[in-house]
Amino acid sequence: MRQSDLPEPPRQRSRSRSICQLTVALIVSALSTVAIADDENSVGPKEVIVQACTSLEQPDRIETWMASAAQSLPVRKPVIDVKTLGALPDDDIDDTDALEKIPAGHTIHFPSGTFLVSRSLRLKPGTTYTGSGTLKRAKPGAGFIMIAKTVTDVAIAGLTFSGGGIIIGGAKAVRVERNRFLDIVDQQAKFGQEAGIFIDGTLTDSLIVGNQFSRIGFSDGKRTTQHGSGILAYHLQNVTIASNRFSNIHQGISVIFEGKRHTGNGLRVIDNVVVNPLRMGIEVGGKGMTSALIEGNCVRAKRIGDEDVGLSIVADGEGTIIRRNLVIQVQPENAECAGIGIEVAGRKAAVARNVVAGHWCAAIATYNERSWSTSITGNQVCGHRGDHDAIDLVGGIGKSLVEGNELQQDCPDSLLVPLQQSAAPGMQ
Repeated sequence: MRQSDLPEPPRQRSRSRSICQLTVALIVSALSTVAIADDENSVGPKEVIVQACTSLEQPDRIETWMASAAQSLPVRKPVIDVKTLGALPDDDIDDTDALEKIPAGHTIHFPSGTFLVSRSLRLKPGTTYTGSGTLKRAKPGAGFIMIAKTVTDVAIAGLTFSGGGIIIGGAKAVRVERNRFLDIVDQQAKFGQEAGIFIDGTLTDSLIVGNQFSRIGFSDGKRTTQHGSGILAYHLQNVTIASNRFSNIHQGISVIFEGKRHTGNGLRVIDNVVVNPLRMGIEVGGKGMTSALIEGNCVRAKRIGDEDVGLSIVADGEGTIIRRNLVIQVQPENAECAGIGIEVAGRKAAVARNVVAGHWCAAIATYNERSWSTSITGNQVCGHRGDHDAIDLVGGIGKSLVEGNELQQDCPDSLLVPLQQSAAPGMQ
């Protein structure tokens, strides 16, 4: 990602804060075998992440490894079933009026079945929204099903969102856990509407964990807008994004900072899996980010353009750690190289113990004019046959430490698993 690639920001922005810290452990021994390891010097993400990233798709399903990262929901009584408010599933009647009657301070239960929503539902503070129901836009076209604005202590868990997602801003202590976001596609969508979760302003002390994002900004193997993402966010302050799965999507995660005061601390992007993105797997960029942790994630894609990147962590901040990630390019060896496995810029950034596999033009690239004192150590690269150095230092102003990295010509077949043609209808 480059500064010119940053999307035009919405009018409101802000901050956020993280509430959980996950651990990862896996070793890829000489890039030929994968085994579990618990020591701090292990390479690559943990085994369950590698398996989820390289195995057959489990479309639209919250898998065990995703759900296990979620925490217990707040206990709120009494529990209110939305049917008592007049919202009945599967009756093909618009449920918006009934759902707008939801009171604050309760656990709101959505039973199995589909509820139709024609206007965005404004969430209440101190409230949990949960169940096994599906909230679906009543009419075609993009738009948000839920709005979490200027609220505190909200949990959304176990639901399915079809045709529209959630917009969050001016909020604190929001938990989005074990939900599914599916089929959000509209070529006429306004900025941010074609996203599962759009954070357009302040979000503090919050958690997005164990969710499934599929078929967002993606139709017939092509992107439908330039900004569609599973998670599109601005100015997070202490927010953890962990154990989510993204498949058949324009872009997995995009987090942008703009140098605002009191924003940019404590971002953690951990143990996420992104399969078949059309652009970047995970993108973090802008100004003012401090001490972010990008750890244990896996991106697997078939790249087709030079702007495509597995992990793009290009932020004019300080102290970013990018470690134990796995990025895989599954193009055949005879194809032209495409994109960059991991690109990084920032002061005192550390790129360590990552695995970069496949036919990237560059496995790891750092922009020295914006990357003072970056260290690139202990990474493993296989299958690089690109037009650039496997570890490419662009520019010459900064001071980068490059040592202890291992390069191999061939990758194990277990990593270069082709993408399923059936995963995205219409793909050739």
